[in-house]
Amino acid sequence: AHFQAEDGIRDNIPSLVGSEMCIRDSFYPTANGNWDAAMIQTMLAMGVFLDDRAMFQRAVDYTLSDKGNGAIGKYFNEFGECQESGRDQAHTQMGLGYLGCAAEIAWKQGVDLYGALDNRLALGFEYTAKYNLGHEVPYEPYRSHEGRYYYPKISDDSRGRFSSIYERVYHHYHDRMGLEMPFTAQVIEKNRPERWRSSHASWGTLMHAGQPAN
Repeated sequence: AHFQAEDGIRDNIPSLVGSEMCIRDSFYPTANGNWDAAMIQTMLAMGVFLDDRAMFQRAVDYTLSDKGNGAIGKYFNEFGECQESGRDQAHTQMGLGYLGCAAEIAWKQGVDLYGALDNRLALGFEYTAKYNLGHEVPYEPYRSHEGRYYYPKISDDSRGRFSSIYERVYHHYHDRMGLEMPFTAQVIEKNRPERWRSSHASWGTLMHAGQPAN
């Protein structure tokens, strides 16, 4: 982690760390994966801000592990179905957005979570974008980590209601890496400019559309 907090902020770091101990020290492996995804992005951001390499690495290690529903290999199967695809599309996109944010934080620190498991995050975005654009997608009944949740069929709850999560990952995979993401591109065209959507900030188009591939 390269960021250094300004002196005035650094003076308050002990109280900051103490007040955020529950986030820093806790994942929730058996909850629906958006919980872990939220903790992953928060822990990465705190690790950078506090210049705490151990905290940052703990989040990276968990993301790449098989220890909970929010880990990349648990949240998405081999063709992009999400652990929450059978729950509803709002929570599915919530988890996607958090993991996309986490991947960008890590990328800025020289760690490639985007590329984990052969770009599994990209498959998750494409699968979810395709389904929410009205296309049919394959679905396998999903039993979550330790069997807490079981979703026998894909959910059409909130189908077609797009969260503001697509510009960032499209910029990475398409602009930086040269990969095609046709369904994500269609969502962006339909949804641009990204606006405030509940759990996600509205700056995706401003920050990522047309930006240099670096």
